[in-house]
Amino acid sequence: MWFTDFGRDYLGLIGYWYFRSLTQPKWRFFILFTTRYLGLVVNTIAHWLYKSIHIIGTTGTSWLWWVWRNNAIWLVTHLFLPGLLHSLLGLITTLTNIYTAQGGHWSTAAKIAVIMIGVCTGNMSMLYLVYNHWILEKIKTPRDRALARENHA
Repeated sequence: MWFTDFGRDYLGLIGYWYFRSLTQPKWRFFILFTTRYLGLVVNTIAHWLYKSIHIIGTTGTSWLWWVWRNNAIWLVTHLFLPGLLHSLLGLITTLTNIYTAQGGHWSTAAKIAVIMIGVCTGNMSMLYLVYNHWILEKIKTPRDRALARENHA
């Protein structure tokens, strides 16, 4: 089962890191050179590569949700919480990159990255909250609630 977690989490991260590395200053000359003489080939390939890897990661996450849809505890602990934390970390890293390496300049690639990762963060936080505070509350027994009160007291 670790392989499905690895594939789901790290396929998205591979696409994110590859895409983000194209906005680094060391690639600016190469991108300017190739876009001037070769058109928008590099940016087009990078965008399509990122989109395809993102689609693969989203499909894997959806497939895992479908397989484990009857086990809300597994979904919260293995899918929604790690997905929320990874996407939140990716969003923080992207914003840090924009304000440090790019000097606060919001390029098109940076805007796309923040929008995509922000949507993932929003989706995972919504799913985590719904499952953790609404669906799991329905399946708690009175004994579970009594133990929770004892631990918080």
